Amino acid sequence: MLTSSTWIEAFKSFFRTCEAIEAAMDPLSISAGVIAVLQAATSVGQGLKLLRRLSEAQTFVENLASEISAMKSLCSLMCLAITDLESSLEANNQ
Repeated sequence: MLTSSTWIEAFKSFFRTCEAIEAAMDPLSISAGVIAVLQAATSVGQGLKLLRRLSEAQTFVENLASEISAMKSLCSLMCLAITDLESSLEANNQ
């Protein structure tokens, strides 16, 4: 079980580590690190947007295929109607 003295020693060790890191890094290095993290976050965000668009693309293609099928059926019906109309006109002319 952790005692209060163990917690205090752990905190002191953590604080010394933070001081060492702070002493080792100059402001320019810290700024460069922050910029690198922001650029990485931006890249991840753009990748997620692309994945979202790609997942929506399948639905778009399926909807488009359905509309094309409906248009094909409509064109077939129109061809039948035109053929029937032509047949009726030829029968009336004879």
